[in-house]
Amino acid sequence: MPPRDWTDPARAHYLVGFLRTVLHLQPEGSVEMSLFSHDDNRWAVLSQLAGASPEVPEHKRFELMAQATVALVKAGTLNPAALLAEYEHRQRIYLSGPKKPYLLLSSLSVQYRRGMFKRIRWDAASFTFSWLHPQRYRVGARLEADEVQPRRVALGHTAVRVGVRARDEQSAADLAFDRLDLLRGTWNFSLNHGRFTLQFGARRPLNKILLGRIHTLHNGDGSPATEGHWVSSGEAARNAVSLWQEYARVRKAEQKVRRAIKNAPLKRHIEQCIIRYCRALDEENPETTYLKLWGVLELVTATPKTARHGVTASRAAALAGGDYKYHQIVLDYLRDQRNRMVHDGAEIATYGESIGHLKYYVEGLLSFSVRHANSFSSADELGSFLDLLPDRPRLQRSLDLRRYALRFPKGRLRPAKKR
Repeated sequence: MPPRDWTDPARAHYLVGFLRTVLHLQPEGSVEMSLFSHDDNRWAVLSQLAGASPEVPEHKRFELMAQATVALVKAGTLNPAALLAEYEHRQRIYLSGPKKPYLLLSSLSVQYRRGMFKRIRWDAASFTFSWLHPQRYRVGARLEADEVQPRRVALGHTAVRVGVRARDEQSAADLAFDRLDLLRGTWNFSLNHGRFTLQFGARRPLNKILLGRIHTLHNGDGSPATEGHWVSSGEAARNAVSLWQEYARVRKAEQKVRRAIKNAPLKRHIEQCIIRYCRALDEENPETTYLKLWGVLELVTATPKTARHGVTASRAAALAGGDYKYHQIVLDYLRDQRNRMVHDGAEIATYGESIGHLKYYVEGLLSFSVRHANSFSSADELGSFLDLLPDRPRLQRSLDLRRYALRFPKGRLRPAKKR
């Protein structure tokens, strides 16, 4: 990793100076903080200011920054330059470590039928489906006492084992859940696209394929990798859907997406959009669904965090088809609803219709991104393209000028001859 400076040296210098005043080396060799002893934001802020390799997961960045700071306090050399160097050194050590095989044991709210599911590999992740989890995947004593059995799957659900390779347990769990939600996202997208039903009474997630209730992480030999487990609450624990008639279409749509983005520059961007789309429609609470869907819309339109007011609406309307001004007005209304919910705590009376509209725009942009994944070198370029679409006359005039410039002979303007 090439050496680099802090992204904001002034803030980094201030924070390091603050830490020097509150971190104290004790006689027995430990380091204690005189205040904010339970505040971990300092490591989050410093790791953000330091930057990191994308291969280093966020939770590990905080841990490495804390370790680097404590080591320098013990050595009596805590300063901004030394901290950045120590942090990068620990990143290199972490990235040089080997990856180990892990398995996430989970389940899907899909009725299991023998012979329907085949083993799937998607990049470095594998998915194996069965009626129950094999008995060799046991849990620790604490989970046994809590009657958590990973081999027990809700009646009618399909057990799934997600195989990944990672450097630590938390990274393995994060990666496995991401890959499972990516697979679920492509399946749900094919089932959800263009469909929306207004719900009355008790709310249910819009996704049909949900995660099961219990999730445990295991080493490659089947032993428990962690003492804890993850629990999903809500609709997934009660209902399972039948995919017998639609499974072939769902798999075909998934394979089409995988081929389209396989070597595309936008691959990671599109994958994150699908994962977040899936998680937004997993929610039972319509307010949470709405807010998360708006976040997906900002992501899929590549809206910068520092963008001016209305950029997301303008970019989304550009691809909606038909009357651009109409779609911009609708999207501005949806954005205003989102802002009222976030800033004023307002409750929206027309959640159903608003979620349906928002879902329509998100799915249209996702479809476009998949079809044209190889047309753009980055998400920023995709966003710039969307900015060009609304003003067709200006775009045409710009093209005409460029064509004229290409035809213009070189050296046409020559200096005047001396007399």
